[in-house]
Amino acid sequence: MPSLRQMAGPVVTVDTDDIGVPDRFDWGHDMVDREVMPVSIRSPHAHRFQGRVESVGFPCSQVAAFGFSPMVAWCSPAHIRRQDPEDHFLVLVREGAARLEQERGVACLGPGGMALFSTSHPPACDFLDKSGPLRLPLLRLPRAVLPLPDGRADRMLAEPLPDGSGSGALLGPYLASLPAAARTSGPAELARLGTIGVDLAGSLLAVRGTATRTRCPPRPAERRSSPGSTPSSTTTSPTRFWTRRPSPPTTTSPYAPSTSSSGTSPSPSPPPFDTAAWSTATLI
Repeated sequence: MPSLRQMAGPVVTVDTDDIGVPDRFDWGHDMVDREVMPVSIRSPHAHRFQGRVESVGFPCSQVAAFGFSPMVAWCSPAHIRRQDPEDHFLVLVREGAARLEQERGVACLGPGGMALFSTSHPPACDFLDKSGPLRLPLLRLPRAVLPLPDGRADRMLAEPLPDGSGSGALLGPYLASLPAAARTSGPAELARLGTIGVDLAGSLLAVRGTATRTRCPPRPAERRSSPGSTPSSTTTSPTRFWTRRPSPPTTTSPYAPSTSSSGTSPSPSPPPFDTAAWSTATLI
């Protein structure tokens, strides 16, 4: 199947409805590989996986609205060496919750939360099971398109972006409603809509430093490494997002190789996820 960017139409929609049930999980894996970046994925819903993508292509960017069953996705340096499209992606969580890790950043996002990731650095993401599929649009921003000094965008990876005011308040609804709006737009108007998205993203990233940030809930291993910590030392007030800067990678890196029991080639294992910390967090 060709990339959605190569298919005709202002909005291209594909889903698992026409895919045999045993092949749906592989379909989802291939879709992420083609439309975002090469990754490994794992899901407790692999045997009944559901997925849907609505893609709107522009000359210099793309918006792809994904809906899929909960999963864990991660990428290794080997994946990046195999293929790096040199893109940044701005992700908006519409339904569900996600924890994104890249470089030394960690962002825990609830509905309305936004963050940036890059195809040039290994990411890991837990898309959490909240009793239903996740819905999240991705805005693809080629590195050359971002109106930021070289390297500045990489310093914002996996950090929550301000979404309640200014450009963030406009960008969220833009990403959520774009597929529907694109269906009723002519070619000239559609091109302008693409420019608007890039401009809003550039403005949002330029003011990212003004966002208020608090600590992301630690993993169980981190809590165990701090015997003197108390619940009050790791609990934050209710908010839309958390973020933290973890310690530099150690020999227990989430990207350390592991051997599959099925005999397939070694691939990086996903990092453990602290579901207990999430269950006590408030996401608005």
